[in-house]
Amino acid sequence: MAAPTLTSPSTGRRPTIPAVPPGVNRGPARTRRLPWIALGLLLTAGAVIAFALFTITQSSRTLAWVTAADVAAGDTIERSDLELIAVGADDGVRLVTRGQEDQILGSVARGPIPAGTLLSPALVVPPGQSVPAGFAVVGARLEPGQFPSNALAAGDKVQLLATVPAAGPQASLDEAGDLGPATVWAVDTATGSSTGSLFVSLLVPSDQAYLVANAAELDRLRLALVNSGG
Repeated sequence: MAAPTLTSPSTGRRPTIPAVPPGVNRGPARTRRLPWIALGLLLTAGAVIAFALFTITQSSRTLAWVTAADVAAGDTIERSDLELIAVGADDGVRLVTRGQEDQILGSVARGPIPAGTLLSPALVVPPGQSVPAGFAVVGARLEPGQFPSNALAAGDKVQLLATVPAAGPQASLDEAGDLGPATVWAVDTATGSSTGSLFVSLLVPSDQAYLVANAAELDRLRLALVNSGG
């Protein structure tokens, strides 16, 4: 037996059954979901942008060797003296990067190398080229005007001069004047300097080491850059 068909008494048509029961409103629930969807999209986009920026930053950095501890002048550079750090790439600075450590391992420090110093071949010499017999390395902290150029580098030939003090007991002529030639052994920015002062290590004849050190102590030492041919 077929099921009876319901019709409206007034129109004779089949009544329409609403998709949503009376009294139920689903509109607010959909509205409440929209902010969460938008927030999720923003977070996803932010994560993508952050990852892209991180990738770009890392691609412009390189791993370079620095000293893991203080190295004294004349010390041999060993593997335990080194550690790798990520640094910004700079074409103007010659660094010893990962894979190039053989350039410095077994070499001798020209002068004191503080912990954390970025290493370069200019800071070391081969073992056979350490301080030669009859010579000494003397250190001096020099202010701008006491050295010829900020570009002063290891290997430069200089003439050492002692100035007469401007005040106080006058030095004798024997204490002032030409202290002889020297070779720049190492150059580093003086610790705690805000004026551009340098710590310069100088290779001098042993018999001149005292005079040079004394002039440096009295703040009377001056360097003049000379032709490397003499």
